[in-house]
Amino acid sequence: MKGANRLRLAPFWWAAGIALAAIVVFESLTPSVPMPAAISDKLAHAAGYGALSFWFAGILERRRYPVLAGLLLAFGVLVELAQHAMGLGRTAEWQDVVANFLGIATALALAYAGLGAWMLQVERRLGLS
Repeated sequence: MKGANRLRLAPFWWAAGIALAAIVVFESLTPSVPMPAAISDKLAHAAGYGALSFWFAGILERRRYPVLAGLLLAFGVLVELAQHAMGLGRTAEWQDVVANFLGIATALALAYAGLGAWMLQVERRLGLS
């Protein structure tokens, strides 16, 4: 059996994933703070959306990955539009959407390559599955 129904801690995994998405929204919509020189804004976008993708890929069945990619890409576009509308020193940039997409694609490529069942492995190590 595949998917979230095989995870014993599925409600926890979902709640934590939603919390991660809320953190992305908060960090994206609050006034910006200068980042260390070693971290570019685009790298932060790719890492954030890659982390979200990898997290939810651990919950979902492989056949749902394209839907996940579409939802996260739409989420990123909506966040960019909200940045533009709020006027709190943030600007909407199409390059941010591209960076989000690259993070999503990279994480899902890793999930397709066999790392997508990482949550199940964690539960097995904890003796839950």
